[in-house]
Amino acid sequence: MRTAYFVLSKWPWDELNCSGKVTRVCVGNSESHVGIFIPNCTESEIRLHSDPSISHPSAREKRHVCFDYIDKRPRFQSFENERYYTRRSVVLVYPILGVDASRVHSACLEAAMLHPYNMFLYRLNAVAWCCPISFCPAIGAMAPSTCVALTLRIIAKARGGGTGGDAFHDDRAVQDGLGLSRFGVLTPCQPSTLNGYTPRSSLQALQTSRVVGGLVGGFQVAISASTSFLPSTDPEAAPAASNTNEARVPFLNFIVR
Repeated sequence: MRTAYFVLSKWPWDELNCSGKVTRVCVGNSESHVGIFIPNCTESEIRLHSDPSISHPSAREKRHVCFDYIDKRPRFQSFENERYYTRRSVVLVYPILGVDASRVHSACLEAAMLHPYNMFLYRLNAVAWCCPISFCPAIGAMAPSTCVALTLRIIAKARGGGTGGDAFHDDRAVQDGLGLSRFGVLTPCQPSTLNGYTPRSSLQALQTSRVVGGLVGGFQVAISASTSFLPSTDPEAAPAASNTNEARVPFLNFIVR
């Protein structure tokens, strides 16, 4: 089975614009972005993600690609795009368990075709996590989605779409499909919606439900391990990665992180 990866990243304060700094505050000064990394793509996948309408130029004809919001729309890009993943950023890469990378790639393609828009106001749900509705209506053919919600929808879609609805339009379907708790009398600290998760809390929830495994390292380690990785569900299975050429997550400096 080929492995795709959950990417958690953080940038230095001085590399963030005003919106990015507000986001950092909203998430408690922890990591401010999550995305998807798919190494060792097949020739067919390369051809599909090289479509200019859904990819940054850095992703075209590349075997190893990320899927992130770029200019507030989700697109494929290279993990070596240094305008996005700066040299001073920190990236942590975790395997997505129980699903082949080909299904994750297909889910990313479908998400890109829906052209969701990442509104800044969606981030307010991470502050008021118990709020059962989004602070702003959806723009595009997907339910309101921060980078966290987009990633959760993609993983749920790849694993089968959840139960009782479509992962790209139904938060409850994603929560049920991934085994995530939601806000209630017995779980008052859990978010009501997918936008209620911060990057760090989404990782913790996915690890608790055994959807995401332990830390692997940087991009180059993931590339080497993607065809032979033995899943670990221990969140402390490997030391934290720093942002070197082996562990980088580029983000365009002018993009809201």
